[in-house]
Amino acid sequence: MPKNEVGQIVTASSGNIFADLGFADAEERKTKVRLAYSTNKILERRRIPQAEAARHLGINQPTVGCRLRCADSLTENPTEGG
Repeated sequence: MPKNEVGQIVTASSGNIFADLGFADAEERKTKVRLAYSTNKILERRRIPQAEAARHLGINQPTVGCRLRCADSLTENPTEGG
């Protein structure tokens, strides 16, 4: 088994962290993260405030804020590794 520089056993990712963790709906979860990540990047690029984004998306502003934070905390690059 491969080990890192301090001797810990390392397991390669499948490219889907949710599958690696055993979630039955891993592909759905990965897709949702990728969608949220892409949406966040569009909002940033266009400099759209959360309140305006909420109107466009048909959801309330706190939901937009939560989704922005959740997607950012889950990934920096959702396509990395697959």
